[in-house]
Order: sequence, then structure tokens, then C-alpha cells
Amino acid sequence: MIKFGELDRARILLESGASVDAYAEIKRYGGARLDIATQAVNCLAPAGVDAQTVSIAALALLRDFGHRASPAQKQDLLARTAAQKPVLHAWIASNL
Repeated sequence: MIKFGELDRARILLESGASVDAYAEIKRYGGARLDIATQAVNCLAPAGVDAQTVSIAALALLRDFGHRASPAQKQDLLARTAAQKPVLHAWIASNL
């Protein structure tokens, strides 16, 4: 739900016990892990909605439910957002 910007549904899942530390293993990338915070950064926002705004709301939701980015994860998220997502980049730097 986070990946697709369905934050109301994501909240319901989190309230029902879904883990903020969940991840997917991507077989086509050699089993690489894609964590939920990265899904938030790569969010596919609904039409007409600013993707950076949705990503910030998704990361804030995860944080509210106990997600704490490790230093390595924070650096990865900052690297992913540095070039093309300046608002999101600044939020991550200040809030994760």
C-alpha cells in the first residue's frame, strides 16, 4: 500500500500489526531486499498528487508506527532523493 500511495490502507495494515520493517526480496535483482522506507521514497502517487508530498506522508506514517532508519538506510534514502526530489531529501535529512 505504501508503494502505491494508499496511505489510509497502509495505516489500517499498520494498526492491525503489519511490520514497519517489512521488505520484499526481488528475484530479478538477485534477491536484493527492498525495504518499506525505500518503497515510500519510490512511491507511485495517485494521479494529480505530488509524489514527494505522498512520500513524506508515508515516511511520517512509518515513523509514527516505530520505524527508525539505520544510519546506512538513511544515507541510502538521501542518495536516492538528492538529485530529483529536493523537498523529500530535506525532510529525510531532518526527520529520519
